[in-house]
Amino acid sequence: MAIIEEAIKEQPRLTLDEIWERGNRLGLSTPSESVQMIREDRDTATRVAKLRPGDLVQVEVIGDLPTPCAQLPTVGDRLL
Repeated sequence: MAIIEEAIKEQPRLTLDEIWERGNRLGLSTPSESVQMIREDRDTATRVAKLRPGDLVQVEVIGDLPTPCAQLPTVGDRLL
């Protein structure tokens, strides 16, 4: 139960200054570098899900989608 509670706990929103600071700590200096890092993380998670079906893969959701996303997987769904 503690895992579920932790998963649904409201995360504090970052300010622009906090986001900028995190980017600096990661050594990112341009928006394109940030996009590259996000895409690499996404692609890695997708490859793991395809290569190890049925295994749990931990991901971190960091924002809200501005469009409807009911057809997308949710917490606990298995990716095929």
